[in-house]
Amino acid sequence: MLYLIGQIFIYLIIAALLGAVIGWWLRGLRCRVREDELTAGLEGKVVALKSAEKKVIALESSLIDLRTELDHTTVRLQKRIDRLEPLIKTVEKREGEISRLQRQLREYEREGRREIG
Repeated sequence: MLYLIGQIFIYLIIAALLGAVIGWWLRGLRCRVREDELTAGLEGKVVALKSAEKKVIALESSLIDLRTELDHTTVRLQKRIDRLEPLIKTVEKREGEISRLQRQLREYEREGRREIG
């Protein structure tokens, strides 16, 4: 009987060790699969990051070009404004002169009607 109990005990120890080894091996497989998934995801993110960095560089370059173009356009517009300001003053002066001449014309017309009438 003691012999039988000893055999059962040895088989239980072997079964426990075998179960632990198989469990450890299966856990390792799942970990490797998960690690491969994470590695693939990380590589995808790295590729996306590099692509985004290239886009940022292109956009920064485009922004610099647009700012340069804006500066040139601002200078050109300021030059036009500088040329137009004296012309605007001339037009205002001539409009005032036209108004004055129209008033004089109306006065002459009234005087002419009085003389006729």
